[in-house]
Amino acid sequence: MKDGDCKKSVIALINDIKNKTIDPKSLNIYTRRECVNYLMLSGLSSVEMAHLFNVDERTIRRDKKEIRSANALAIDDRTKEEFLGWACVKAERTQQEFLRIFRSSGASVTEKLRALSFDWNVHKGLLKILSESGVFLESDKMAYKEDKEEDFVLPEDLKHQKEIYELTISDLQNQIIKIDSQLED
Repeated sequence: MKDGDCKKSVIALINDIKNKTIDPKSLNIYTRRECVNYLMLSGLSSVEMAHLFNVDERTIRRDKKEIRSANALAIDDRTKEEFLGWACVKAERTQQEFLRIFRSSGASVTEKLRALSFDWNVHKGLLKILSESGVFLESDKMAYKEDKEEDFVLPEDLKHQKEIYELTISDLQNQIIKIDSQLED
């Protein structure tokens, strides 16, 4: 099997191991690590993988360490820019989905408020990532606070829109609870 490992997909190999049509001990180390990488991303624990591959848990931990090492990034300015760009695109797509739920005529009031809450969390998370990564000048950075009641201080040019930003997550959660109790009555 060692020569034929690379001819099958990782998913096919894992399925064959689960179905006991392939002995996991017959895999070479590189193929096993490809499988371990896939299973890591799928959420399997080291113990579960060790059982599946019939190896010691330390072997899986070494495989994971090697995988992390092989996937390590040299964080130069270009890598940082690419990551931030990806984060912005991902945040925008996620927010669009939450706003689609909010605008949906079939969504309940609770679902709409939760969608707004999640949308706001995505927005704040992106601002925090951008701020902490140095994208904003020091004078433009949002002043994040740990206090749950006030999530951040608005920059001066947004003070006129303060009523939009005054709701905190706890405010939204309280509104959801209030609406839920009214719906139950």
